[in-house]
Amino acid sequence: MRTRNQMRNGLVLGCVLAMLGVPGHTLHTLEAQSPGSDRQAAPGASSQEATAVLGGIVRDSSGAVIVGATVKVHDSANRTIVATTDGSGRYLVSGLTPGPSEVSVTAAGFTDFVSADILLTAKETTSLDVPMQLVRSTTNVDVTAGRATQVETENAELSGTLSREQMVSFGLNGRNFSALITLAPGVSNQTGQDEAKVGVVGSAKFSVNGGRTEYNTFNIDGNDVLNTDIAASHGHSTLLVYPSLDAIQEMKVLTSNYGAQYGRSASGTVLVTTRSGTDQFHGNAYEFIRNEAFNSRNYFDAPGKAPLYRRQDFGFTIGGPLFIPHLYHPKVNKTFFFISEEWRKERTPVQFNQGVPTDAERGYNLATQS
Repeated sequence: MRTRNQMRNGLVLGCVLAMLGVPGHTLHTLEAQSPGSDRQAAPGASSQEATAVLGGIVRDSSGAVIVGATVKVHDSANRTIVATTDGSGRYLVSGLTPGPSEVSVTAAGFTDFVSADILLTAKETTSLDVPMQLVRSTTNVDVTAGRATQVETENAELSGTLSREQMVSFGLNGRNFSALITLAPGVSNQTGQDEAKVGVVGSAKFSVNGGRTEYNTFNIDGNDVLNTDIAASHGHSTLLVYPSLDAIQEMKVLTSNYGAQYGRSASGTVLVTTRSGTDQFHGNAYEFIRNEAFNSRNYFDAPGKAPLYRRQDFGFTIGGPLFIPHLYHPKVNKTFFFISEEWRKERTPVQFNQGVPTDAERGYNLATQS
């Protein structure tokens, strides 16, 4: 309930606004936003972390901008976000889920524009200028011959990006995401491992454009996970965290000319963004098995069956909305979760050579055999 002072202040403010020619509904807006208001804001939808932004200009065939065009973006989370071009023909759509997306643009008097497989990168703004054609007949323009050309005009960095669909489609020996950075130009593998191991036996030795292997930076959701212990100075480096391939949303490898926000590194920078939950439950379970029963015997192996070789890689992922009956409903409270767990079991004998002291060094007398 208002006090007399609040009513008197509101009356005076209304008179002043009327003298200035401000519409009456502005008074209610200012009053609702006043510092002393007792009203509580309705719970809103908090955007998910690591979202992408898409923007650009819509023009006709002569280069003139189109005002009031409707832009619809259907992202990889199966959401459709609608925007309208402003007076300069520009549009900006934020809060998008990184990954392949479909963009459609419609305007009165112009043919529809549809572009599929636009790759959106986390925490970056992707530029897509849309050319529209005048209507001559009832036609639809569908860009389906591959990913639309995207030219980076904002910075001069050299980088490569892999989406989740691309990463899980590769048959990786060891299911180690770091092995994929060799797909970027200028990166060479210096680990010396045929099958990329993880943990203390893993290796993160990759040379970017001829740089030293210990000068790279590995960031997972903004955290540096490169293990820079004393062994790194002797050429051995590994990562503190190896996320599962099924838990990664995208991976970006910066090789040169990247911005100052990625400082501290004198060589390459690897940026990994993990997945987040959505408004629908989703998940998977998997197991990858390697066994000597599936192997053939090496030419130099002992006669009989193939040597012992057993590796198991299994895990699961699950994500969705946080739901508490009668207390927390996903339609109102936009909170999501995502969990990933992966285990590795290995049983593989390893042969190695080790130098030992000679008989003379051990004080053994061959003549007396003592």
